[in-house]
Amino acid sequence: MQSILERAYSQIEKGIKIEQLFLDGVRIRTFSNFPNDFPDLKTISACGSNVRELGEGFILESVVELNISDNPINSLANINRFPNLRKLFISNTNIELSCFEELKEMKKLRVLDCDSIEDVDEVFEYLDQLEIVNDLNRSGESADVYIDSDEDFDQMEENNEDLEDIIDDAEVGMPLANIAHEFVEGYDQNGGFPMKMQAR
Repeated sequence: MQSILERAYSQIEKGIKIEQLFLDGVRIRTFSNFPNDFPDLKTISACGSNVRELGEGFILESVVELNISDNPINSLANINRFPNLRKLFISNTNIELSCFEELKEMKKLRVLDCDSIEDVDEVFEYLDQLEIVNDLNRSGESADVYIDSDEDFDQMEENNEDLEDIIDDAEVGMPLANIAHEFVEGYDQNGGFPMKMQAR
């Protein structure tokens, strides 16, 4: 985790905004020691990172999307550290429906993805702020929860093309972390980690 954060800090020092931080596969266990030095951070993904708790710590007001799927975590205690959270992904965890009490006060939460949910309508009724549960809206229709606007889609397409060029030029066997680092080096003020690196 430290080396990834160090790379992120180096980008901030260069005036680059860090809006997405992907810690997938990095064993971090808890967010209790997570720094609050990323004022523009909107997305945290820590899939398969041995996360066991959110833990106490700084309030991360800028974060609107949190993905902690594929982890042994069994509680949503301290989810209020993310007061502006809009999207929460907790599939393939040990979090059960009884833990959803913690989400009642998360008034800005709009999207929830959790594979332990059997009755989507029941969750909609219990958490009336939600708009999408497990890719379904309140009418039972499929909803796209990953792209919020045409502008986001265009940016994703542009990012993917840039990343493909870098991968083509990369040396055989180069770690993905190095490729991502090279990619973020070229970002402008609106940049972040490449969308294509995002685990879904």
